[in-house]
Amino acid sequence: MSGICSAHKEFVAGCPQCEATIPKPMTGKWTLTGPDGRAWSSDSPLHCCHLEQKERVPAHVALKRILHALETE
Repeated sequence: MSGICSAHKEFVAGCPQCEATIPKPMTGKWTLTGPDGRAWSSDSPLHCCHLEQKERVPAHVALKRILHALETE
């Protein structure tokens, strides 16, 4: 099983054996390219997505969406 070491039956944060079983992203520069040709580069794929979303969705709109989601729960 991925993410579980031989010493545990589940993943234990901080355990060097458990941590070693987690696949790490490839090192280097990652680039996310949109259909319109715009590109966002960073050192991780998630940060590329963050940069794209930050550009596409203004901060005040993102905040409105979060507050609306909290109201409906």
